[in-house]
Amino acid sequence: MVFTMKIIKLKYLVLAFSFSINIIAQIVENNTDNYQLFDSYNKHESSLKKISVNIKSQFKNYTNIFNTVDIIDSIIIVKANKDKEKKVYNYNPMGFISSEYTAYWDKSVWINKVRKIFNYDSNENMVSYLYQKWNGDKWNNFERETYTFDSNGFRDTIRVENWNGNTWVNSWNNITIYDLNGNRIHYHTELWNDNTWIYLWENIYSYDSDGRLSSILSNKWIDGELDYSEKLSYSYGPVENESYKLLQYWNDTLWVNSLRNLITKDSNENITSYTYENWTGDMWENTHREIYNYDSDGNIISYQFEEWNGSIWNNSERKTYIYSSDGNLISIKRDFWRSSDWSNFDRSTFKYNSNGKLSSYLKELWTGSDWEISDFNGYISLITNPLDISLVGVQIAIYNNIITDIIEDANAIEKYSLSQNYPNPFNPSTTISYSIPQNSLVQLKLYDILGKEVLTLVNKHMNRGNYKIILNASNLTSGVYFYTLVSNNFTETKKLLLLR
Repeated sequence: MVFTMKIIKLKYLVLAFSFSINIIAQIVENNTDNYQLFDSYNKHESSLKKISVNIKSQFKNYTNIFNTVDIIDSIIIVKANKDKEKKVYNYNPMGFISSEYTAYWDKSVWINKVRKIFNYDSNENMVSYLYQKWNGDKWNNFERETYTFDSNGFRDTIRVENWNGNTWVNSWNNITIYDLNGNRIHYHTELWNDNTWIYLWENIYSYDSDGRLSSILSNKWIDGELDYSEKLSYSYGPVENESYKLLQYWNDTLWVNSLRNLITKDSNENITSYTYENWTGDMWENTHREIYNYDSDGNIISYQFEEWNGSIWNNSERKTYIYSSDGNLISIKRDFWRSSDWSNFDRSTFKYNSNGKLSSYLKELWTGSDWEISDFNGYISLITNPLDISLVGVQIAIYNNIITDIIEDANAIEKYSLSQNYPNPFNPSTTISYSIPQNSLVQLKLYDILGKEVLTLVNKHMNRGNYKIILNASNLTSGVYFYTLVSNNFTETKKLLLLR
């Protein structure tokens, strides 16, 4: 059975990654219509415009799925150690995630674990994030983040605070300054200590005359004194679509070479190779390289990792990506080189519902003769609106019980109510409306004439409001069905008739 939700607005997100460990990676926003990989927050370093998988994530083994999930109702996760976890999502009238509840499975019941609450301003920017833990009786504050934005809508501060049992206590600050073109030019972090902010580190960004990132200077302080500096420099050409990144550290006298990275791209700006080199003291020496290939739509179809043995490149690891006819990623298979041939190692499989939205993920390991569920977790990150949802497990199921509208005048609601579906009789879809007078756990289920549960339409914590949900019964047989709303001490059942 398929449910579809009307998305009011979807924000596009991209992930920023760092070449140096002291250059902090954060989530940034891009106003283009393409999902792009950003290196060191620089829009001119975009490399993969239509890619569904983040090829720079090999070291963490994360797979990022872009624009393949609709508004998510809940997610069930099975870990490699067989533990089960459930995430349930609520949304505000703009269609943005307002809360995430996480529970764990304890033999026969779901037990609350943590919840996250998100707030947004009138410009649809997230302005705060609250993290709470369940103590068995109630939710207790643990950590919160608050964000501010400059006049151009760029996020310029992040403040993190911890709850000490009575009040919020500062933890750390991130402050960013941008130029008139929206390029980041200064970023620093402060740590709260003894009722004062201590300068911890900073990044200073420079750009060339073409507006391309030319350097990032990173400085680290200890006890108020500069302790360590490193610099990441960018050079472009002379070969078109070829660039270098050079990492150096300061030895109190001069800049000393450390690492170098040669990057090549194709005519579509897709990264085709990364070659890594170490400085030996008098020359650059190859260490390893990554090679990428793409299909005509710009989707990555293969990744290969090779190591330098002093004279030639040796195979080490490869990944193969397969897509459906409509462009959805359906599998990633990873192989390792064994002496003279490639050997299966693991694979990730993605399935989608009839609307083309991601519905499941499976991580498997090759036993030598067959595939079985992996004994180590896989990692995927779902890009939704406007958050990314990081998931860790071997089996992940995503459910989309779709709310089509939320009436904003919740203050007028005085009691629970369940309306008769319309139209009724119906074929194949009908709308069910209901009202919730207070924030509570809500269940809406469909039963056949024998009382057997056919479908769970809603099972989540919901805010006070009026709601509508579309039931598409394309996969059900004709006949009489009953739908029941349960919340707190309220229960109401109504009958509906499906005619073919």
